[in-house]
Amino acid sequence: PHCPGFDFSGVVVEVGELAQDSFKVGDEVFGTNHKTNGTMADYVVARKNWLVKKPAQITHVEAAAIPLAALTAYQALLKVNVGEGAKVLILGGSSACGLFALQIAKNLGAAFVATTSSSVELCQSLGADLVINYREEFWSERLFAIPENGAAAGVGAGEEKAAPEDGTKGKSEEEAGDGVQPPPGPYVIVDCVGGEGAWLA
Repeated sequence: PHCPGFDFSGVVVEVGELAQDSFKVGDEVFGTNHKTNGTMADYVVARKNWLVKKPAQITHVEAAAIPLAALTAYQALLKVNVGEGAKVLILGGSSACGLFALQIAKNLGAAFVATTSSSVELCQSLGADLVINYREEFWSERLFAIPENGAAAGVGAGEEKAAPEDGTKGKSEEEAGDGVQPPPGPYVIVDCVGGEGAWLA
């Protein structure tokens, strides 16, 4: 029978011959079995290159929440070459991937990180320069106008139009909420929500 589950955290109880140079019995480790699954079980067999030793300052529960979401965010940001001076829009900043993407983008040197979320204070605490509450306004209206035929899935999907100078499409600072004026585009858009018509994944 198929056993689901990608991420795990636990204590090593047996070490294969090819992994004895990296781990020993009793090591606390965490990682992902994203290719073979099977982590929703009492014991997991994992390749040595898909796990690392768990930092002492985090619990097993915290560690098990990291691997797949963090790797997804990291790989997406690297795929679109986010680096020094980049302007990034992360759709779904309070999603599992989004929470990591906010922090990783800043650490990669992004100059301006915008995100969409109703958890405004949480996203701000993780480094977002602008949090657009999607329950109150459209991110596309806040940042720029999207061309009718511009949104094809994949890297480099079309040219975005620059935002108006005030970044709010005619709204006053009071109407715009936080009064943050985002810089003109283009932006790298990373979709941490998913769905049809995503710009980048």
